[in-house]
Amino acid sequence: MLFERPHFTEYVMARLVTLSLTVFVIFTVILATFITDNMTLALVIFLLWLALTIFVYAIYRGASKMQRELNKINTYLKMLDTVDTIELDKHFFTREFEQLNENLTKVLQKSKKREEIKQRYNAKLKLKNKQRGDMISAIAHEFRNPIASIIGYAQTLQDDKDIPASLHDKFLGKICNNGDKIEALLGRLVLWNKFESGEAKLHQSRFDLLSLAQEVKSALLDDKIRAGKLSYRVKDER
Repeated sequence: MLFERPHFTEYVMARLVTLSLTVFVIFTVILATFITDNMTLALVIFLLWLALTIFVYAIYRGASKMQRELNKINTYLKMLDTVDTIELDKHFFTREFEQLNENLTKVLQKSKKREEIKQRYNAKLKLKNKQRGDMISAIAHEFRNPIASIIGYAQTLQDDKDIPASLHDKFLGKICNNGDKIEALLGRLVLWNKFESGEAKLHQSRFDLLSLAQEVKSALLDDKIRAGKLSYRVKDER
């Protein structure tokens, strides 16, 4: 860059030195006009130069302290993302800088809390998305079994016209039963969606485990009978 803005101390000192030199030259000319004694004139000019030098030095010290404190505050602002590692001196020589530092500290703390809340929200959102994906996968897997059973029983009934009436009715019952399972799965999917949206709440209920076990046993036996029937028909065709 061709031009860079000066630091605070540089800006103050440039203005102050320019003003001091101007005042020194003006007063030197005035003093030289009214004082005829060279020794007295030299002493007065020396004292004037000394006074201006002390004044400029005092302003320089104050401007340097202000620049250091401004650098501290600027460091705070640069380290917003790493607020946990900030270890800066919080002692300032003016009340305004002390209050400014306290307000910045509060802002950093609030920013940290908001970031923590955001991270927790993102973690919950990822967990919910994972649960949703697992739930959809589980329901899709549960859909395959009754659909496969319906297709198998229907193909058996369609291919074997001489199947016994009792077995025919039993297979039709299984088809209806698996259709009811699909409808129940769809109802569970709708209910799960209501749970996700907060429209429904979960309540505990009791069910008969023995009847569920008997139903599973019956379904396995029917699958075995259907598999044997298909195997027998394949042998006949050969």
